[in-house]
Amino acid sequence: MEGTLKLAMTTASTLPGILKAFREKRPSVQFHAQMANLTEMIALLRRGEVDFCITSPPVEEEDIHCQVVFLDPFVLAVPKGHRLADRGSVSLGGSLETNGLSA
Repeated sequence: MEGTLKLAMTTASTLPGILKAFREKRPSVQFHAQMANLTEMIALLRRGEVDFCITSPPVEEEDIHCQVVFLDPFVLAVPKGHRLADRGSVSLGGSLETNGLSA
């Protein structure tokens, strides 16, 4: 496989890992990546201006198929000194309850 793959994405945080793994398998393929919001991505895809999109949330359109390709971890950010700051892991439900909310 050779050439250039054109892609659009909503966030670039996961791109380095994805590209590194792909380039190890297909070193002759180049990437042209651009940031876009979900509406812009759908338009680029429909016009054939990109080959694929990497997005979260998924596109929910009749003419576009989405497939989960990886799971991105979410983190809970709290100020230093917060009662959850020193825990090794927390659950979302537990975090809400700690702040007086229920899930």
